[in-house]
Amino acid sequence: MSNPHPSEPEIDWVPLGKITIYPVTEQELTALEKGSPESIFLTFSIFCLSVGVSAVLSIFAIDTNNLRVLVIYLVISILGMMIGVVLLCLWYVFRKDGHSVIQSIRSRKKVAHGNQLPGSSLPPAVFYGGSSNYTLLPDKKLDEKT
Repeated sequence: MSNPHPSEPEIDWVPLGKITIYPVTEQELTALEKGSPESIFLTFSIFCLSVGVSAVLSIFAIDTNNLRVLVIYLVISILGMMIGVVLLCLWYVFRKDGHSVIQSIRSRKKVAHGNQLPGSSLPPAVFYGGSSNYTLLPDKKLDEKT
């Protein structure tokens, strides 16, 4: 009779050289989840500028005797250019917001003194792994357990 459960797959575990763990507050996690609006500003800026340039170039191809059509193309081109420039300025202002959250999280590493974790009297510990069991050893490099 065959085994109804397939055999467990063989897992080849390769340890990393070093793992750095950064504590993150709930507010920072929320800010990272939301992301920054910079990419949306840049995308819509490129779109509006493209529409504005297309409308300007279309003015040369249309019949300029019809004043109504000429005014519509002029309004579209002016609005497209103005909105595109405003969105481009907003992108330039907000382009560093997402990086500021990450930089504030990473700057905590520089604040920690030596091997001491901030706010703790215990030294940092890493998982020292073997085949299927993990042992918590303080301040060691991650190598294969011998």
